[in-house]
Amino acid sequence: MFAAALAAFLVLPMLIAAPARADDIGDGNPEACWAGEICFYRDSTNEKYQRQFWWTADHGGQNWRNTYDHNWWGSVQDDALLFNNRDTVCMVRVGNLRSTGWDWLYFDRGLGKVWLGGVANVNDRHERCP
Repeated sequence: MFAAALAAFLVLPMLIAAPARADDIGDGNPEACWAGEICFYRDSTNEKYQRQFWWTADHGGQNWRNTYDHNWWGSVQDDALLFNNRDTVCMVRVGNLRSTGWDWLYFDRGLGKVWLGGVANVNDRHERCP
């Protein structure tokens, strides 16, 4: 009995201290853009294709999430029209790499869903806390 209690006492702190596994699509729910997430949308008529981030990222190799069937579809790079910065700390900048260097647009937190303006459909990367 004492040995079982001691084992439970020693294992419990390890279970509590175990780090959470990183979520590679924001909160894992493609239907919502929750607080803390940086969200991109492919079109303005519906929210069928979304991509959510918690971090700075290059858009090459990142794919859209289809909110209807939850499958991955097409590249986010050079294909985003709308953006929502729900980061709880930082502004976010979204950029297009041109032959002359980067064009950046800066987005404050809490603006809601906005058009990407001069980087719409030419988006290559976004950065938190620039």
